[in-house]
Amino acid sequence: MGHPPLEFSDCYLDSPDFRERLKCYEQELERTNKFIKDVIKDGNALISAMRNYSSAVQKFSQTLQSFQFDFIGDTLTDDEINIAFKATGDLASLLGAGFNNSLCELHDVGQDISSL
Repeated sequence: MGHPPLEFSDCYLDSPDFRERLKCYEQELERTNKFIKDVIKDGNALISAMRNYSSAVQKFSQTLQSFQFDFIGDTLTDDEINIAFKATGDLASLLGAGFNNSLCELHDVGQDISSL
């Protein structure tokens, strides 16, 4: 739904119709401003949640990398299990690093948007 145009010549007359049209524009600007603020607030909340998620992934990665089985049975089997945990931890670490890079880029875009 569009609003009727505001004519410069109507502002001199200052008619009730002009004031009503102006009021419609002001209300639309207020709604748009509120929407933009909500988008920024929700975006910041999302970035914060992503940071918490990233920290959890890094902690999980460190736990997997440092995990060691004591001798359960055959030494070769224990070594393979330890290697598998370390490799999984390394993979989680790489995923976390990529996630952090994406998060930084998202934060930069958010800063650019909020500066508008």
